[in-house]
Amino acid sequence: MHVPDHFLPMSVTAPAAAIATGAVVLAATAGRPRITTRDTLLAGTTAAMIFGAQMVNYPIAGGVSGHLIGGALATALLGPRLALLAMTAVVGVQALLFADGGINALGVNVLLMAVLPVLVTAAVRIGAERLGLGKLTRTTAAVSAGLSVPVSAAVLGVAYSSTVGTGAAAAFIGELTAVHLTIGLGEALITAAVLSAVMAIAPGVVAWDARPSVTPVAVRRGLAAIGGLGVVSACALALVASGNPDGLEHIVGAYSLPVGDAAFAGLPGLADYGTLSGTEFLAALAGLAATAVLGAALAAMGRTPVRQGA
Repeated sequence: MHVPDHFLPMSVTAPAAAIATGAVVLAATAGRPRITTRDTLLAGTTAAMIFGAQMVNYPIAGGVSGHLIGGALATALLGPRLALLAMTAVVGVQALLFADGGINALGVNVLLMAVLPVLVTAAVRIGAERLGLGKLTRTTAAVSAGLSVPVSAAVLGVAYSSTVGTGAAAAFIGELTAVHLTIGLGEALITAAVLSAVMAIAPGVVAWDARPSVTPVAVRRGLAAIGGLGVVSACALALVASGNPDGLEHIVGAYSLPVGDAAFAGLPGLADYGTLSGTEFLAALAGLAATAVLGAALAAMGRTPVRQGA
């Protein structure tokens, strides 16, 4: 769902950038809950894991592929505040290092892949708790993941609908949402599987795991499990990922929609994740490292000093 440069008019990208910036600043500077060193490490590691997972496209019907967005998963692992910062790191590194998603559409992509999925997940979580279903952690995460993908797609469809003309707008929005509804099923399964694995390996570490006994050993296990998933995804699974167009590319092609030239082609050797220069492995490692550092750095912005005696 990475929106490229010049795909949306400035009348859309400018407000989206303002909203996304405001959300990120709020997440980074809000005083509660206080962000700890453990939080920054988990945020950076989770960001890297989601970066790696997004490199793995899985096939769906009709010659289309999808990949994990990860907003719901990040929220279940980190809580909404840190999840927003981690997802922003993912989207930022993808655009600035690999030209995956446009520079002038960076705010749009943060809105679609960070802000909206986190909000949807938080809303589903609140609803589940009010219905007395708060203990159904994995189910809640899966439902959130499955909903967040088509919600973001529908918002993108509405934002772009004026470009395709009044007559085709409803069909465009419907088709874009429908294909991402199918992609969302994969998102739900992956989210539930990863969350289950991390909760089993590292009890009490993730935000949605209510077990109170968080030990240093559990934290180390959690970091190792999350980081290991990222490395395996980026360095192994990505090599056998589907080469079919993703949902947005498929709909853009079906409607013959214009896509402008990229404002930035990516860093040398890293463009298109190294596939153009045969440096896929190095590109994957660079992306994992950069995302981990940026995710931790954004989370660290929210750290507040602990007063003596507090």
